[in-house]
Amino acid sequence: MNGISLTTGAPGNVPSLWQRGYWDRYIRDEKHFYQSLDYIKKNFDQGLGWQIVRNLPNDEYALFHEGGEWGVVTMVVLLPESKQGIIIFTNGDNGDGIINKIMDKFLDAGDTIMRIYNSKSFNPDNIKTINISSDILSAYAGLYYIESFQMSVQLILEDGQLKLVSPYSTMTVYAESETKFFLKKDDLKIEFVTDENKDISGMMVIYKGGEPEFAKKIK
Repeated sequence: MNGISLTTGAPGNVPSLWQRGYWDRYIRDEKHFYQSLDYIKKNFDQGLGWQIVRNLPNDEYALFHEGGEWGVVTMVVLLPESKQGIIIFTNGDNGDGIINKIMDKFLDAGDTIMRIYNSKSFNPDNIKTINISSDILSAYAGLYYIESFQMSVQLILEDGQLKLVSPYSTMTVYAESETKFFLKKDDLKIEFVTDENKDISGMMVIYKGGEPEFAKKIK
């Protein structure tokens, strides 16, 4: 490719054709191998970052792949039956909202696809929220590393509210107890964990109803 020799995901000095950051693209160690097997068993409609949205109108189905980095959000959607498709690249932290509007306007099933894609494993309207003091919230602020995502997210305290900052967006985090929190704009639940000194060591995250995963506080 343009005179550059590429590998297929193995780390090293040679450029990689697949992105190292995505945990479903190459196996890092034995533990990761079994994590990947378990994930595949539970997610037959996903592979190499692609996902399938089924049961669309007119016997249609969609293949889509999302991505992003700080300040960038992207999505590719293909509709094999109707031979429609769209590739969207956005700059800025509001990329998700822009993608929703573009999908609704330019694809016949765009609104249905995004509604299914954005559906949650829980209904945030059924969770009673409580107010937490700024002293407690400030202890939760910091940088956390989510291993399966190969990504760091930041929790900040802004205007008395805890907010999660990711490469894709900034979202308010709501409290259902002093240690348990959730997002309304994404399918994510959080429970903070303390060490033997009662300091915050990390948080357990549950994404899209999956298995809880410990995200270590690194800063």
